[in-house]
Amino acid sequence: MKCNVISESWFTRRPRISIELSGQKDGSFSSYTTSDKVEGTATIIADHDTKYNHIKITFEGATRVYTERPASVPRGRYLAVWDTFLRLQHPLDTSLQPNERVFRKGQPVTIPFTFTIPDRLPPQSCEHPVDHDYVHQRHTRLPPTLEYFKTASSSKSSIDDLSPRMCRIDYFVKVTIQKHSGVGPLAARIKKVHLVPVHDDELPLVVCVDEKDYCWRKEVELRRGMLRDRMGRLQMVASQPGPILVTPGCRVSELVSSAATVQVRFDPVGDEPPPVLKCLRTKLKASTFYASCPWTNIPSYSTMSRPRIHPGPFERTIPVSSLCVASVEWEKQELDASRNLNDPAPVLCPQKPMIRNPAIYYTACLIVPITLPQNKILVPTFHSCFISRTYTLEIELLYHTTYVTMSTAVKLKVPLHVASSRRPDDPRHDSFDLAISSLPGGSTAQGPVLPCYQI
Repeated sequence: MKCNVISESWFTRRPRISIELSGQKDGSFSSYTTSDKVEGTATIIADHDTKYNHIKITFEGATRVYTERPASVPRGRYLAVWDTFLRLQHPLDTSLQPNERVFRKGQPVTIPFTFTIPDRLPPQSCEHPVDHDYVHQRHTRLPPTLEYFKTASSSKSSIDDLSPRMCRIDYFVKVTIQKHSGVGPLAARIKKVHLVPVHDDELPLVVCVDEKDYCWRKEVELRRGMLRDRMGRLQMVASQPGPILVTPGCRVSELVSSAATVQVRFDPVGDEPPPVLKCLRTKLKASTFYASCPWTNIPSYSTMSRPRIHPGPFERTIPVSSLCVASVEWEKQELDASRNLNDPAPVLCPQKPMIRNPAIYYTACLIVPITLPQNKILVPTFHSCFISRTYTLEIELLYHTTYVTMSTAVKLKVPLHVASSRRPDDPRHDSFDLAISSLPGGSTAQGPVLPCYQI
C-alpha cells in the first residue's frame, strides 16, 4: 500500500497539458495548407504547487525513417533517423503566466497561440551536398503529412495514403514545460495536425529517360504465328496527362480528374489488316522512396544506389480503369510522296519502316480518362531530404491479330503529377514573406529556427 501511495504521488507531480485547436472537434482532424493559421489554446493544470523555469510552445515538422541494418552489423535491427526540418516558436505573453513561476494546485493556466504556416523551409534545413540546385529547391519546400494509416472516427473506416510503415512525416503543436535548463522537460505534450502545402510556382517535372522509370513509346513486331512471317509493326505512344489536383485533405474530385492520350499506329507488310483492339487498362503506381541518409538527387528507379543505404522504393498499385476499345476504328493513312523521309513526321512514325508497301499505315487515337477511387488518399508529389513520393500511370493495351486469337499486351509507363489545390472560397497569402509581414508587431529571427510570431 505504501508503494502504491508513493507511486501515485510521484506521477501526479507532473502538470497535465491539454492542447485544443480552434475549429477542431473531438476525434476529428483538421487539414491545413500554406498560409493557414493554426490557432488554439494550451491549458496547464497541476495537482500540486509546481515550480517551473519557462514554457515553450512550438509548431514543428519532423521526418522519421526506419531502415533495416545489414546482417553484419551487431547493434539493433533497425536504423532510425529523426530529422526536425521545421520549428516555429510562439513568443509567450508574460502577463498570461503565473506569478513567481509556480503552477498553483488546481488552478488552470490557459495560453493562446497562433502560427502561420510558411510555404517554404529555411535554407539551413537542407545543408547536405546535392548534385544540382534543383534538388535543394525541392528539399526546402514543405512536404505534406505522410502517415501509414489513419482511421476515420465517423465511419470507422480505414483511410489509406499508400505509405509504408518505415517512414512518416508529422506536423504537430508542442508544449514543453522546462524546470531547469540542461535537464529534461518537466512535462511535454504534442497535438498532431494534418498539413498539405500548396506550391503555386510549381517547378517542371524531372523525367528520367531510363525505361526502369518511364516508357513513353513502344514498338512490337506482329507475326502470323510463332516462327512465321511478319505481318507488320505496331507502335504505341502515350502523352503525359495533366496533373491531378487534390483538396487540402488529399481527396480527389468525384469527376474525371485528368486524361491521357494514346496514339496507336500499325504499319502493315503488304495488305495485312490491322490488329483487333480489345481492352485498355490503366493502373496507378505510387512509389515512396526513403533512405537513412539525405538524397543528393531526385530519387528514381534508375538512380537507386546501394541497398544497405537506400532500401528501395515502397510500391503500391491500384487499378484505375478498364475500358473496352473494340469499337475503336482504325483510320487508313497514306504517306505524302512529296515529303522527305528525313523530315520529322507529323504523325507517329516507326523507327524501322517495313520494306514492302511503306506508304500505307493505320492509326487510332485513344482517350484515357483518369478517375481515381475515393477511398484512397493521394499525397501530392514531393521530394524531401529523406523521403520522396512519385506516381506512375501504367497503360496496358490488349489486342489480337486475325491469325492468333490469344490477346497480347503492350505496356507503357508515364509520369503522373499530383498537386494540391487551394480552397477557392478562402484566399490566402502568396508567400511566407507576406505571411510574416502581415503579423502585427513584426518578427525577430531566433537562431536556426524560423522567425517567431508576435501577437
